[in-house]
Amino acid sequence: MKKYFTIYKPFLLFLGKFLLVYSLLTFVYESYLNQFDAKKFEVDGFTQLVAKQSKNALVFFNYDAKSTANSQELGINLFFNQK
Repeated sequence: MKKYFTIYKPFLLFLGKFLLVYSLLTFVYESYLNQFDAKKFEVDGFTQLVAKQSKNALVFFNYDAKSTANSQELGINLFFNQK
């Protein structure tokens, strides 16, 4: 058994580091999202930024695109050719 730990040590170290960083970043992101009031459908800044950039990219390529805040659930609606 010890032989397998020595053979796969680099992989196990990578896996351990990955799980640690993933857990830490998940906790930080959840803490960030908890700052916004879901009952008032407040959307975080990253979501607004991504929606705006997506709309601008579509408009840049001469597509009909529009983004609006969703009034029934937490998020941003991105309309592409009125759909």
